[in-house]
Amino acid sequence: MKNILEMILYKLLVKYCESYEDIENIKQNGLP
Repeated sequence: MKNILEMILYKLLVKYCESYEDIENIKQNGLP
């Protein structure tokens, strides 16, 4: 059970980090 929860949290963290990088790229490069 604990492993499943950790896997879900990890996937959410990865998604959040990817979204954050996208936001930073838009800030630096401007909107496409």
